Amino acid sequence: MNKYKDITKLYNILDILDEYILINYKGNVEKIYMYKIEPIVMLGLSKIEQENILTIFKELLKQVNFDFQILMLNSKLNIEKYINNLISQTNISKLENINLKNNYIKDIKEKLIKEKIYETDYYIIISITYDTSIEIKDIDNVINKLKKIGCDVKKVKGKKNLENLMYRCINKES
Repeated sequence: MNKYKDITKLYNILDILDEYILINYKGNVEKIYMYKIEPIVMLGLSKIEQENILTIFKELLKQVNFDFQILMLNSKLNIEKYINNLISQTNISKLENINLKNNYIKDIKEKLIKEKIYETDYYIIISITYDTSIEIKDIDNVINKLKKIGCDVKKVKGKKNLENLMYRCINKES
């Protein structure tokens, strides 16, 4: 059951625009930008590659001149979506023995259901006071550094997408 339905009151939202949310925070109007981040996997990278990534990340942290938060949202694994991705990315779909293929998929589904596996989405939430000197180029520089180290970063755009993300933040899955 969803505990909160009205995110507007909870977050003091003034407006949700296509690229950001306007909120009233302690009497100040703030713009909230949200970016989804697909993190890089450090396993399998050489020590030199790992050190290069960490050096760039340290530079990135020194460059940040605005408030931000890292948000991690866990959700139950969408088993059907996972299975469909697995089939499309492997040779399972090429198996000629239909019974073997179906039994394999059934076995994977049963194991995934039994294990109650969750997936994690990562976001960077950036808050900027509306009348500040910080510009979007400052944010873009940080986002570009994240991309440079191998993260896939996409701005959460669209009123409905922003609303859904805010709603997910307060209505956790059980």
